[in-house]
Amino acid sequence: MRAVWPKVGEMLDAGTTTRIHPELPIFRLESGTRVVLYTPGHAYATSRSVAHQVEQLFTVDSPGASGGARALANDLTRHGRTAQRAWHDLAERPFEPECLTLYLSNRCNLACSYCYAAPVDVTRARERLRMDREPALNESFPILSEPVIAAAARLVAGHCAAKGKPLTLVLHGGGEPTVHWDLLTRVWEMAARIARDSGIRLWSYIATHGVLSEDRARWLGRHFNLVGLSCDGPPDIHDANRPSATHSATSAAVARTAQVLTSEGGAYVVRATITPASVTRQTEIVDYLCDRLFARAVRFEPAYDGRRAGEQQFRPDDASTFVAHYLQARKAARDRGCALDLSGVRIDEIHGPFCNPLRDVLQLTPDGKATACFLSVGNDAALDEVMANGQIDPATGAFRIDYARAAAQRRQAAAIPARCHNCHNVFHCARDCPDVCLLTEDRTGMDEAGFRCRVQKLLAHHLILEQAGHLAHA
Repeated sequence: MRAVWPKVGEMLDAGTTTRIHPELPIFRLESGTRVVLYTPGHAYATSRSVAHQVEQLFTVDSPGASGGARALANDLTRHGRTAQRAWHDLAERPFEPECLTLYLSNRCNLACSYCYAAPVDVTRARERLRMDREPALNESFPILSEPVIAAAARLVAGHCAAKGKPLTLVLHGGGEPTVHWDLLTRVWEMAARIARDSGIRLWSYIATHGVLSEDRARWLGRHFNLVGLSCDGPPDIHDANRPSATHSATSAAVARTAQVLTSEGGAYVVRATITPASVTRQTEIVDYLCDRLFARAVRFEPAYDGRRAGEQQFRPDDASTFVAHYLQARKAARDRGCALDLSGVRIDEIHGPFCNPLRDVLQLTPDGKATACFLSVGNDAALDEVMANGQIDPATGAFRIDYARAAAQRRQAAAIPARCHNCHNVFHCARDCPDVCLLTEDRTGMDEAGFRCRVQKLLAHHLILEQAGHLAHA
């Protein structure tokens, strides 16, 4: 049963949005007495009178428009064209990966209740995942091979060197990368060597559940530029969501890892998954992460609408409640000197859904294939086939990207659904990804706004008002 939520979510003012230019992404946002004219990256607080004049200038010649209205219309037009060009470039530029993301395997020693990578049969999954030792390399889980990693790293390093950028290495999952500790350390050293040989530096990130020995946590803090540490909040929340495969609590181990990283001077960001059960406790979660884990950067992510979501699945009508409590938590975080964000909407950059071709990411699944989607982890044959876009060439040992397929995936991911054209969030929103996939042929659900779409639209409206100076930073 869902908890009965307070009415704070119902009090969130969604405001109104109107697209006021026939071709460019230029919008009029209103909330109460506040009026803002907006195009991606630029928000202007103005009066209703001036806003009306600007709108008239976009459709007909308006000789009575003031000089200020004309100047504002010119600014909006110039910035709107820049945003439109940036979106076209995002969709059409060649796929030249600058980041190598590795899913070493799907093995993990936790049994998170909302895991998108684990089999649907939870009992069977926990039996397979249970372990109290280092996994042997010949166990049933496929493990990404080092020759494939090296070939892919050389390919990505070549693109990075041509652009004068660092080689970005990301270890993620899938499973938990630290359960293959010896492989993990060899991969980091390999990437560092390939970057050095290419005349560029290495920038590395690892996402971990944080259930580690102190020595391993210390090694991560010394070698990775940034560690992503998963913690869902106070022990009663975290331990219910993220128990070990043997059903034991893990919150104390995560807190210890944060303490070790802090003592080493290592940089880390804490990722908390928010579920319907914890949605009203977002401020409490921030307080805990700041006090107990010394967090200075936190990212909230609503639980995915996956095969095992069950009661942890959000409904579209939950969006207002989520955003209202998120904004309260964001203010609490800022008061503590901590940054809180949400990955689905970033109004300071032009972006779309999380598809790898859109982000110039080459992601390898444990079977050595490249995939367009972070949810494709090598255990769903149908999804993996749709998302595949590269593999090792056995004849040469080089990693080959199917550039034509990656380009098609990129264009499809950047295709704007009809219902999004008149939204102020059109050029900086992840849509309903990953709950609804823009790369699959079946776009069921894309005609109506889902939970993520509504969250991102509400939040962007608030952030734009902030940007225009209409709201104090919350």
